[in-house]
Amino acid sequence: MATPAPRPRLFVAVVPPQEVLAELDRATAALEALPGTDRLRRTEAAGRHFTLAFLGPCDPGRLDGLTARLARAAHRTAP
Repeated sequence: MATPAPRPRLFVAVVPPQEVLAELDRATAALEALPGTDRLRRTEAAGRHFTLAFLGPCDPGRLDGLTARLARAAHRTAP
C-alpha cells in the first residue's frame, strides 16, 4: 500500500506592522520578570503573526484554489 502524501496543516494569519510588533515587545518586557516565565519561549520576530483561523490538514491538490479564494477575501478587506 502506498504512503499517502503529507497533508499540510494550514492557518490564516496576519502579520502586524513592525511598529505594532515593537510595541508588543515593550509591553511584554515587564512580564518577563514574573515567576514562571523562564519556561516560556519567545517567537522569533520574523515569525510573529496573529492567527485568524486554523484550517487544519489540507489536501495538497486544493491549495491553489484555497490560495485564490483567500487572496480575494483579503483584497476585499481594508488593512
